[in-house]
This record gives sequence, C-alpha cells and structure tokens, in this order.
Amino acid sequence: MNTETITDISECEKLWKKFKKENNLWTDWEIVLSFYDEKIYSPHFILLKDETLEKNKQDVGLITLWLDKRDNKYTHFGGERMENRIFWVDDKYIPELHKIIPEETYLFDLNGAYIEKILLINPELKKYISERDTRYFLNLENIKTIEEYLSRFSKKHKKNFLRDMKLLETLNYKLIWDDKNHSEKLMMLSKIRFKEASDFHDIDNQKEMNSFIELFQKKQMLSSLQIEINGKIEGVEIAAIYNNKYHVINGGFNLSIKNLGKLLIIEHIKKAIELNNSEVDFLVGDTGWKELWNLDTEECISLIKKSE
Repeated sequence: MNTETITDISECEKLWKKFKKENNLWTDWEIVLSFYDEKIYSPHFILLKDETLEKNKQDVGLITLWLDKRDNKYTHFGGERMENRIFWVDDKYIPELHKIIPEETYLFDLNGAYIEKILLINPELKKYISERDTRYFLNLENIKTIEEYLSRFSKKHKKNFLRDMKLLETLNYKLIWDDKNHSEKLMMLSKIRFKEASDFHDIDNQKEMNSFIELFQKKQMLSSLQIEINGKIEGVEIAAIYNNKYHVINGGFNLSIKNLGKLLIIEHIKKAIELNNSEVDFLVGDTGWKELWNLDTEECISLIKKSE
C-alpha cells in the first residue's frame, strides 16, 4: 500500500468528486468548500494506491482532511461541522487507515453504524474512539401531517405543547418565510441566547456561517424563517433543503419570550411536511432540547489519533 498526499485545491476537487460515496449536504463539494479559507487551512488529501492492481485500478481510496494552521491539527476537509460521514476507502484497506492518517487527526461524528461495522472486522481501531454522540432527525416517510407527528407525544406532553402554542398566538406573531441570508440577525440572537458559549463570538466562525448560508441562497436551497412580534424580529431559524432532506442548521431567538424556540422548530417541521421532504435533519448533539421532541436517532462516533 502506497500513498500520495495532495495539497492542490483543484486536484483535491477532482479526487473528491471521483471518490465520494454519499450524496448529502456534507459531501457536496461546493458546500464543503464554503468553509475553506486558505489563510487558516491547508488541504491534506491522502490518495491510497495498491500497486499490485492493474494501472487504471490502483487508486483504491481517499482520505479528505485539512490541516488547521492555528493548532496544527487535522480534521475533515470542511471542519468540525461535517457529520455522518464514512471513509471513501475500499473495505479491505480499512486496517491500514490508522497507519496512514497523520498524528493529531480529529474525525468527529462519523456514521455510527458504519464505524461499528468496521470495528467488528478491525477491533484494533477501537482505541481511536474518543466519544459517541447522537444525530437527531425525523423520518417523514410515514408522517404526512403535523398531527401524525404529534401523536408521538404522550397525552400530557401533547396537551402542554398545544397549550404553549396557543398562548403564543396571543402575541399576534407573524411568520416570515423567504430565501434570504439573515445570518447577521441569527448570530446576534444566538450570542444573546447562549452568551459566552455561543460559537459566534469567534470572527472565523462568523465568516464561515455567513459564507455557508450565502451558498445555500445561491444554490436555491435556503429556507429561512423569521418571527416578527410588534414589528420586531424576535426569532430566526435557518434550514437548507438538499436531496429532498430538510436540514435545520441554526437559529436564535429572544429567550424572554417563552416557547418561541418551540414555535421555530414546529414551523420548520410543518414546512418540511408541506414540501414532502423525506426527512428533517436536526444534526448531531442534543443542545438541551432535542431529547424532548420524540425524534428519531442514530449514533455518531468520533475517532481521534493523537501523538503517543
């Protein structure tokens, strides 16, 4: 097994499109590239070659990383937001990965079922598991109305939820749907909501989120909801539709208005049902509310290779 490291971004693009196995939000080259800043990151793609094969079949896999120049750590090309990924490598070469991947590589939120399958065959890789997390989603194949979704709730939970929504109606709120970039308002509300814990105090995170949402707008994928109360925008939630899946990306809202966050989420679920999408993806991590929404779940697993 031989390898070749590719750092030229145009060559990386060609290899990405040649080897990618999934067709989802986190494997679309344009979307992933929107997070790339050459001042901060260096592409580090590793092409696996098996020279025992015929010449036109020697390329057998691709590891897609970048080096973060700020801390000299490697992660997925696209950064820590990438999730539910798998390796673009033929299965029989998986045992070689721990030798090929550089030290200080952090691969967050890989597809759990895929990693478990690998570990059954290659238990020696278990030492690289750093943590397990959960992806939350709502499979809409058998949910065609919001009432069908709410039937998942217990009787008491459903009653309380509908009461909360009814109370919000007394505020005479207005739902504003469009496909415009409201990232500045979203990030401002997020900083107010999460205070110092918000990622958006970091200027690089602000730039990445803005370019991310700008690309959604350009590709006509953006589904943006603002909630206006008394002429003021009090809540924003951004989603992106890709391959018939509705991805709820990020949002912010005025915490002093009780249950406003619930309204943002239920309206996005309604929108996904209305558009006949196959799934609502709420991404990895609970963030304090997802466990309460009777969502579908699947495990994600992070692999980390640190210096000895």
